[in-house]
Amino acid sequence: MTLIVVSLFLPYTINFNLDEGQRPKVDVTTEPVAPSRPPISRSNSDLKTLPTVPKGGGVSALTLALERYPQEKLPQQSSGSSSLTSSVTQTPNPALPSMFQKTEPTGPAPAIVHPDEFFKPSAHTQASAIVQPPAAVTGGAIQAPSAGSPQQGFLENELTLQKMKHPTVPPSASEPSSASSATSNPSEYPTPRPPRPQYNQPQSRASSPPPRVVDKRRPVSGQTAMRFIDRFGQQKPSDSFQSAKDWTVEKSHKGNGGLRNAVNRYCASNNHKKLWVGTLGMPSDELGDVSKVEIERKLAREYDSVPVFAPDNTFEAHYTHYCKGILWPTLHYQTPDSDKSKAYHDHSWEHYKALNQMVADKVIEVYKRGDVIWIHDYHLLLVPEMVRQQLPNARIGMFLHVTFPSSEVFRCLAARNELLTGMLGSTCIGFQTADYGRHFLQTCNRLLVVDASEDGVENNDGRFTSVVACPIGIDPPSLQKHFMDPEVDKWRRLIRARWPGKRLLVSRDKLDSLRGIKQKLLAYEHFLINNREFCDNVVLVQVCLSGNESDSLEGELVHIMDRINALTDDLSNQQVIFLHQDIEFEQYLAMLAEAEAYVALSLREGMNLTCHEFILCSKDNSGQLILSEFTGSASVLDNDDVLVVNPWNMKQVSDAYKTALTMDRETREKHRGRLVEFVEGHTCLQWATTFLQHLEDAWVEHQKSKRLLPRLNIAYAKERYDIVAKQPGKYRLFLLNLEGRDFSSPHTSKAALSSSAAVYSSTHNRIPILTELVSDPYNVVYIISSDARHDIERLFRNVPNLGIIAENGGYLRPYRSDQWIRMCDEEDVHNWKDSVLEVLESIKERCPGSSIKSDETTVTFQFTPQYSTEQEQDFSFDFAGECVSHINDAFSSQNITARFNDDRILVENQQLSRLAAVKRAVAIFEKTCKIGGDVESKGSNSGHLTVAPSSPTLTRTRSYTITAPGPSYDATISYVFVAGNDQSDYPVIEWANSLGDVETVLTVGLHSEHSPAAVSVEGLNGLTLALRELAVGDRSDVKGDRDTRERTP
Repeated sequence: MTLIVVSLFLPYTINFNLDEGQRPKVDVTTEPVAPSRPPISRSNSDLKTLPTVPKGGGVSALTLALERYPQEKLPQQSSGSSSLTSSVTQTPNPALPSMFQKTEPTGPAPAIVHPDEFFKPSAHTQASAIVQPPAAVTGGAIQAPSAGSPQQGFLENELTLQKMKHPTVPPSASEPSSASSATSNPSEYPTPRPPRPQYNQPQSRASSPPPRVVDKRRPVSGQTAMRFIDRFGQQKPSDSFQSAKDWTVEKSHKGNGGLRNAVNRYCASNNHKKLWVGTLGMPSDELGDVSKVEIERKLAREYDSVPVFAPDNTFEAHYTHYCKGILWPTLHYQTPDSDKSKAYHDHSWEHYKALNQMVADKVIEVYKRGDVIWIHDYHLLLVPEMVRQQLPNARIGMFLHVTFPSSEVFRCLAARNELLTGMLGSTCIGFQTADYGRHFLQTCNRLLVVDASEDGVENNDGRFTSVVACPIGIDPPSLQKHFMDPEVDKWRRLIRARWPGKRLLVSRDKLDSLRGIKQKLLAYEHFLINNREFCDNVVLVQVCLSGNESDSLEGELVHIMDRINALTDDLSNQQVIFLHQDIEFEQYLAMLAEAEAYVALSLREGMNLTCHEFILCSKDNSGQLILSEFTGSASVLDNDDVLVVNPWNMKQVSDAYKTALTMDRETREKHRGRLVEFVEGHTCLQWATTFLQHLEDAWVEHQKSKRLLPRLNIAYAKERYDIVAKQPGKYRLFLLNLEGRDFSSPHTSKAALSSSAAVYSSTHNRIPILTELVSDPYNVVYIISSDARHDIERLFRNVPNLGIIAENGGYLRPYRSDQWIRMCDEEDVHNWKDSVLEVLESIKERCPGSSIKSDETTVTFQFTPQYSTEQEQDFSFDFAGECVSHINDAFSSQNITARFNDDRILVENQQLSRLAAVKRAVAIFEKTCKIGGDVESKGSNSGHLTVAPSSPTLTRTRSYTITAPGPSYDATISYVFVAGNDQSDYPVIEWANSLGDVETVLTVGLHSEHSPAAVSVEGLNGLTLALRELAVGDRSDVKGDRDTRERTP
């Protein structure tokens, strides 16, 4: 068996080393860049002197060295202004390492440097345009870095960006003077660390969604930054990569790191093969056919990966426009309403389908019988159904790593039905929490009008899709290995030296409005204003990664941070540190270890695994976790051990800050101990194992239900039927559902099903057969129906001694009795029926031609049996879905359920079932046969079972007339015949199949597949013929072999 893992991004990508002559052609035009960043602010002055760090890189030692050292007191501000405009020079502190010496720049501080801008073509110029390279800070002097060093390249790009965005800034603000440069000492500049792998995210966790822009073309070194003409395939592809042979396979930093760890752990533990299917996350239009074949061969042989080469414009429209612009906001309760998203919708949806189809085709190509297909996340929601159409028997699992909204939000998507249908192609669908799974079930029930239970969805084709909640975890062994790295200990010492005596609150988020950074800062400001004693010893370190940021959001954050840092007059004492760049994994772990609290206030998030990492890393400080109630982590972690808050409640979050900082050590350790136990018990390996086991179980059940049932062997059934007649004290039990159309006839219209008169359209042929069956004194015959008891009683009034189970188990009339037994409390029924009828009456007014039928234990809403137009039919079904969803939500506390079947909605109590009534009927039979006397008197009922009056339409006697057999025999049922034709009968069929002590059990389905029955017949007519063969025959031989026993008919 091979585990085929399908995700948008492969764990690997390709790095091409091109010569200058192989570079892609570029447009020689340049674009002026207008300043768009916020004005200089005190809260961000630490960042304004930082070198730009490329994506995937981390903060170097120079980063922390350039921040103000708190031990050095700077001149206090005399005014309330937060801008730094005066020249300040600091004296070197001989007690500190040279890389931690500090010097304030002369003149206005430069603008904020954003790592994202490093890759924007419009934000670069030729290196020759730089007259004087920027200086590095060492001790009290300013020195230019050595030529060719990494720091020099970072600082050159920073200077270039500053000059383009702020052309009015004087040279002294960004360029050092020649005098200061001449006094520099190269030996004091920190030696760059050797190259090492960079981390965009912790390897042990599932990352947030991939970067905002996938296809960011980096400018060619030494050339003017310009636009690629062929970025979206508008130009004929050049031969740039046609002859490129110098390429290497590298690990990709895109995608889901936690998924990779989980798959690797699972396959290693279970000795399974794995195969990844996805894109390389890089432009591919300019790749030649030969290069693609070579890449595909190398990835398949050495890296267990199969790439999908999607056109660049298709990938861009799929990922940037539809996934990130439409799906991602909607799944997180932010319906996109901008003009841009509307303009992209129709165009990007076609590309979304196209890329999903390309991935599905590749999966079908590599699939072998017995493989398991595991599809991941919202980028590929259509793939399950696309694969299912070609591989109907495949094991297909899907896991959604993000949230799934309520039906009211999801229905805003124009392609809502296509997305749901695509997901339902899976055998099993996994969600992070039970709430997300419940939202999905309700959405399917409402929009697709399919039966949805707590276990999954019954598709219209009879296939069942299982739905499970399976929260992902981290990989503790991998995390522990990284945490023991000496680099982590080194950075912990640097952090303690940087903020001595300070208590750190740490947070790490993407710069996105969904992450709740604004709410976090506002609550922090409220906390400091109302608790001034914490202003001097608490620092909030906010690390922001590149995300779907906007200038307006960043401007708001800068304004809030200005106010926070202005709460004290000491310029060296900052209450909030804002780092708009990623940090290395070792630095990230060191910050978690030194933090007294970690703050995660996402407005919506599937699962925040940084919280799990913080729990394991905060051993020394026993740090507290402040967690938004809208994250998936809040539903899996014990709320008694974490501070769960509403991010919109500023006072509640402010109080949580204070609680975390004032909690005693013993309580903190107690909370952390329980959390560590949970995190170590819910790992990524356990997650993968659990979900794949759910998938296997669901597939096995599906195979059982979809198998073609063999035909009923009438000769065998008749033989076993006759044997019972020769055995003393043996009886036969028949449980028959004769509702519905004759499935052997293709001419029955759907409208005919809606008419109650047509439900038993062939009863005139079946009543004589039933009469023959009940005439045998050793047959116990029951009819099972969803109709009201007086309707079914009137229909079979000419069949004497017939047992009836009416209203789906709401009423029971025992065999050879005229008395009805109510299976539920009458008062409880009235409590919910009146409310349900009010709801249905309001719906009836908006649905012309519909009707409401109120039985004693059920309520049926009948839609119009015929539709004049297709639009009217669609409206009716959409309305039915809304009605079912509304009733299930409104009356769930009363165990009331609504389901749609055959153009009607049936509302009933969940506690009522046909199986419960069948078991009650069997118990009554066994009781009366053993002790004699009446079947059940009014005084012998227990619990909520009561004897109901007979139907007012009949005048039969109300007393029981069954007499027990002679005392020398114990009556037992040795022959069971069950026939059913819909899902309501499945529990009864499964119960009969489990009767191991019964000699003969025949469970018969009226379909050839999708039934738990053992055999099948050809529709109701086939069932009628089988019953006739059993009932009609010469009984003269039976009388001689059987003991003489008298029974009162």
